[in-house]
Amino acid sequence: MRVTIKDIAAAAGVSVATASLAINDKRGVNPATRARVKAIAQELGYRPNTLARGLVMQHTHVIGILISDITNPHFANIIRGIEDTITPHGYHAIICESHDDNPEIELYALQWLEASRVDGIIVASVSGDPKTHQLLKHLQSNGLPIVLVGRHYIRGEFDTVLVANEESTCTAVAHLIEHGHRRIGIICGPPDVPAAQERLAGYKLALAQNNLPFDERLVRIGHWQVEDGLTCAYSLLREQNPPTAIFAANNMMALGAYKAIRSEKLHIPNHLALAAFDDAVWATAFDPPLTVVAQPSYELGQVGAQQLLSRLPGGKRVDTTEYMCEVLLPQFVVRNSCGCRV
Repeated sequence: MRVTIKDIAAAAGVSVATASLAINDKRGVNPATRARVKAIAQELGYRPNTLARGLVMQHTHVIGILISDITNPHFANIIRGIEDTITPHGYHAIICESHDDNPEIELYALQWLEASRVDGIIVASVSGDPKTHQLLKHLQSNGLPIVLVGRHYIRGEFDTVLVANEESTCTAVAHLIEHGHRRIGIICGPPDVPAAQERLAGYKLALAQNNLPFDERLVRIGHWQVEDGLTCAYSLLREQNPPTAIFAANNMMALGAYKAIRSEKLHIPNHLALAAFDDAVWATAFDPPLTVVAQPSYELGQVGAQQLLSRLPGGKRVDTTEYMCEVLLPQFVVRNSCGCRV
């Protein structure tokens, strides 16, 4: 049975009010009584109910985090960045997953976090569904601070931390073009996700800047998972005029594309070059190692947490209605899968 404040009071022979004052170091308690109550509490293994205390104080010191996919190293690094930033300030995290931006799960998770009385929410999963947008606006208008990490609706509606998706994708695709590739396939994310839209725009921009036509037959859409990368890569390779290079718009789809290419007995990069958005620890274990646009995942979590802390009690931006938008620049990491000798 969990030890309660009533148990402590009974064992110490004092009232519940006195026991509570003693444990919480409040005034009005004899020092000897305070010491005896605390000693009994330690002996019985008493642990205060921080949630109940938070509900009374209207401040739970809990932050909600909603991510898209817990198995993706990108989101794991975002979580690490958030927790390393909020923990020194006395906050803890509740983590929810939307199962690849599933709108129904996303809505349920946000509603559950609100009901759990979290002090704020950091969202790294936004499906693009209008209901999610409306709920986030509703929560924010009711005083719950919201920060979007790596995703956005209309800039200026929420505090956001973004990645330069378009520019970085353009750099990577242009690099493939420099290697002589003229038919470059792209495996992109869902069109209703802003990050996917921006990465596809970067792909198109690189083609335009190099006077190459955009060919819809070289575009495949997935849902960010390994299976999508596998299926989309197979589809591209079976085109009548297949691409000589593929750019995968995230690390999981890159892994699927790699599996498809190897299963077709094609050599990377001699037969087909491969590059991707996102880095991961296993990217260097590819044969050859994978050329990537490395998102600053940990820093995304850090900056998002800093923005949220500035909205919480004691922060500098508690009452302002001006929203921040910080854009972080990924690093283009050249390895061997694009054809470079490094």
